[in-house]
Amino acid sequence: MKKDGTLIALHATQYRLGGLGDGSQAGQPYIYRVRDTYREVFALHTNEDSSVAMRAPGHPQASFAMESLMDELAYKIGMDPIAFRKLNLRDEVYHRQLDRGAREIGWERRRQNPDGAGPLKRGLGCGVGIWGGGNNQCKVEVNVARDGAVVVAVGTQDLGTGTRTYTRAIVR
Repeated sequence: MKKDGTLIALHATQYRLGGLGDGSQAGQPYIYRVRDTYREVFALHTNEDSSVAMRAPGHPQASFAMESLMDELAYKIGMDPIAFRKLNLRDEVYHRQLDRGAREIGWERRRQNPDGAGPLKRGLGCGVGIWGGGNNQCKVEVNVARDGAVVVAVGTQDLGTGTRTYTRAIVR
């Protein structure tokens, strides 16, 4: 990275645990903007069934690795970890989300020294993630009958993530 916190290069080695298949893992630098990247990906085959999609396959692992690195780099140059992330994120929606999260958890009151003091380590953290299942578009149709009844049809499945709940809340 540059002294101002701009990421300029990343060399990533990733190992996928896919059972009999290739496995899945989101690529690095995950969602961050880095000028030059080189990535090596290895599939580790084990004596178990092949992995299949079930709640953002490969995203938590890729996010954890990159977010841990982002924290280390921010602390190394003495930059606020949220400001560092925002500097290197393409999508400004994340900027607003990070700002809101920081406000809600009292980010400004956090311990500035990541090492802490004594045997107990406490702190606040932040991170950004995404689930790229598809083209990130979904068709929603809302019909209002003459008697006031409302029917909402959503072109996605609810995997227990609250799709029906938040769709109802938005239309209400």
